[in-house]
Amino acid sequence: MIEKWVTTCSKLESKLHGDRKNIALVPIITRKKLRTEYYAQIWGLVGIGPHHPKMDSDRVPLLIMEFVVEDNPKKYQKWTYFSLHDRVNKREFKCVGRVYSVHYMF
Repeated sequence: MIEKWVTTCSKLESKLHGDRKNIALVPIITRKKLRTEYYAQIWGLVGIGPHHPKMDSDRVPLLIMEFVVEDNPKKYQKWTYFSLHDRVNKREFKCVGRVYSVHYMF
C-alpha cells in the first residue's frame, strides 16, 4: 500500500483550474530492510507550488504535512494540528502542517 502511495504522489501533478499554475506533491518516506525484505514508511507530504518565479528574489509556497501520533504543542509550536478522516476504512490520520515561503533555487 505504501508503494502505491509513493508512486501516486511522486507522479501527481494537479491543476486546480486552467488559469492557475501547477502544484507538486511529494511524499516524505523512509526505506529500511527488516530481515530479508525492504519496507517503506510514509511520514507525510510536501506540497510546493505554483513554482514559476520570474526573479531570483521570488519565493514559492511550501506546505509540509507530517503524520503524528498526537499533538505536541512544545515540539510543534508554529504548526497547525488537524486530522484527516478515511470514511471507507473508518480511520483517522492525525497530522501537523505548516506553510513556508522559500526561495526557489535552480
